[in-house]
Amino acid sequence: MIPNLHDNIHFVICGPLRINGEGVTQQLQTLDAIKIKVEGHNCTVTKDLCELIDRKVALLRRGLGGATLNGLHTRLLNLFLQFIKNPEFNPGILNWHKH
Repeated sequence: MIPNLHDNIHFVICGPLRINGEGVTQQLQTLDAIKIKVEGHNCTVTKDLCELIDRKVALLRRGLGGATLNGLHTRLLNLFLQFIKNPEFNPGILNWHKH
């Protein structure tokens, strides 16, 4: 199971709400941590996820945020949720669905 997954999901979901000051730094760190976790898996979802993470990081570093990133954020979130819902990558999800 992916460690600290709940914290990463929460931040990815809430990220656009924290777009200034330390919020951007935290988003960059979280996106980097997620990329490190997923890039070891060789499949379309993880490749697309890494590409979107790279794109969002580049835009955040340029100072863009808010509504500018809404579409990208939605795509990133959907791919990340696909990744964590897959028992191949996150075996603990099977236990979660039983509750």
